Amino acid sequence: MTRHKNTHISTLGSQVTSVISVALVLVIVGVMALMASAAHLASDSLRGEMAMICRLDLGATAADADRMKQEFGRAGYLSSWLYTSPDDVLAQEMEYNADIIGLLDENPYSGEFELRLKPAYVNPDSMNMIAMRLESIDCVDEVVSPAEAAAAVNAAYGKLMLVLSVVGAALLLISIVLINNTISLSIYSRRFLIHSMRLVGATGGFIRRPFVKAGVIMGVLAGALASCVVCGIQGYVRTVEIDFLLAMPWPAVAAVCAGLVVLGVIICGLSAVFATNRYLRLSYDKMFQK
Repeated sequence: MTRHKNTHISTLGSQVTSVISVALVLVIVGVMALMASAAHLASDSLRGEMAMICRLDLGATAADADRMKQEFGRAGYLSSWLYTSPDDVLAQEMEYNADIIGLLDENPYSGEFELRLKPAYVNPDSMNMIAMRLESIDCVDEVVSPAEAAAAVNAAYGKLMLVLSVVGAALLLISIVLINNTISLSIYSRRFLIHSMRLVGATGGFIRRPFVKAGVIMGVLAGALASCVVCGIQGYVRTVEIDFLLAMPWPAVAAVCAGLVVLGVIICGLSAVFATNRYLRLSYDKMFQK
């Protein structure tokens, strides 16, 4: 009775150790996924802050402004736009140059639109094409486009994502190897049970099923544990005064956590299948070899 109890405790301890080991590996993958998501959101935020300025001619009428408003309302490349009338532009300039502008007899400013593009269009090619199209309209005087700034942001984002992709792929490969070794060691301790079941005529599918089920459960538990750790890390990060980290929404964190659970289930389940198949093919003599 005591021996059976000690065996049960030993098996339970081994399973807990395996779950924790897999969870720690998944935490590393989750942190990398959070960093990639934060970088993507930060890049989109920077792109969203970039605005094109479309200035109308001095002789543009209210009808011209209304026509441009309709044009921008139908534009699929804009996330938002804001019109500033000539009088409002003059009032803004008066705040800084009241003495000089007060000497003028008439308003020297024209109306202008502040255009904020959707992130997909914030790149030099798209912005230049949009600027050329707008400048071809007769009531438009000029379009100021931050194409160079957009190119710099896109280049920095591309380099960052390349580094994160390489590191993430390496970590994922290491994770697969470590989890596979953990599952294999767990099944190795029951290799003689597999051999005994083969001797009494059990089929490969019947023998494999409980091990795969245990692997899937281990993957779910490890993924859930890793998700809790990742959420704790995200909760702590939100107390740090860094804007782009604070912008990381919880739905994105939830997606990363769901991905960790799925990844844990897939890797642990497949590792259980491969490890079980290995011992199903081994002879009794080779069972003593690791």
